[in-house]
Amino acid sequence: MFHVHRSNRLECLADRLCGVIAEPVGPPLAPETLVVPNAGMARWLSLAVAQRLGVAANLDCVFPAGFVWRVLRAVDPHLPASPPAEQGPLVFGLLAAFGSTPQPPPLARYLAGDDGSRAWQLARRLADCYQRYQLFRPDWLGAWEAGQDAGWDAQLWRQVAAGRPHQGRLLLDLLRRARGGGLAVDGLPTRLTVFGLSALAPVYLELLKALAGAIDVHLYFPDPCAAYWHELTSPRVQARRRRRWAAQAAAPIDGDDAGAHPLLAAWGQAGRAFATQLLDCAADETEDYQDPGDGSLLRRLQRDMLFLEPPQPAPQPTDDRSIEVHVCHSPLREVQVLHD
Repeated sequence: MFHVHRSNRLECLADRLCGVIAEPVGPPLAPETLVVPNAGMARWLSLAVAQRLGVAANLDCVFPAGFVWRVLRAVDPHLPASPPAEQGPLVFGLLAAFGSTPQPPPLARYLAGDDGSRAWQLARRLADCYQRYQLFRPDWLGAWEAGQDAGWDAQLWRQVAAGRPHQGRLLLDLLRRARGGGLAVDGLPTRLTVFGLSALAPVYLELLKALAGAIDVHLYFPDPCAAYWHELTSPRVQARRRRRWAAQAAAPIDGDDAGAHPLLAAWGQAGRAFATQLLDCAADETEDYQDPGDGSLLRRLQRDMLFLEPPQPAPQPTDDRSIEVHVCHSPLREVQVLHD
């Protein structure tokens, strides 16, 4: 079954997580599998579990890509133990494809008279782009490999991906098998925890929903807003809309976000997209939102975002250092100031 837990505080999510994992399932020595976004979250979560339960042992913290690779290996044991490093082979495969003839006209124009540096930079950028496609647009790559696109990027992909079991193709095959009810769960945990992720590739979320038909999947989502904030747009998008309305002499449509919190609109795009994806999941949902109060500037900011209210001017104590802005001359100096 798929369970979604929402809260604006990680501490509340950790409390609920500890309440779940305190009830053991499966073999007594089986590890508790936790999918986390980064190593810092894994460390924080292990300390939080130790503080609440007295001990944190046999926690198997893994990143989303690593866990998905475990699922792929459960289906096909012949795959390597760890995901292949795609960047290097893709770069050199693209460099070899650049030298083939005939080249697509846009590519030939760009590489005309090149001494090699431009081709290397383009190959690295394209390799990064193709890697992102494998996660976020595997259906595009499948259509390209079937010959449904004649663009130069599709032609290049067909050259470098011929006969290679790339992750995008493996994920598409896995989802087809999951939708048909043939997903094997041998070797997978009896219970899966996904903690602290504010964004996830749609194909990964589809896989989690498929796994929820066979095992318990608990997803703990840090949601900064208790209201419906999924359709907010950034100030830049709003300004573009207003210019278009003015050019067309049309009245603005309803739904302008002038009254919403500007930080959620400007910086919350990834979280909004993931929250919208979760709305489409047939999941058992629990919410535990905590009012942070207004004792400091930071708490007032958190409260405004929680209730989707525009910030209001208010007198501020001179000794309030809950929010600080530092202007630094380099990323290294930023880290030093943060450490201090």
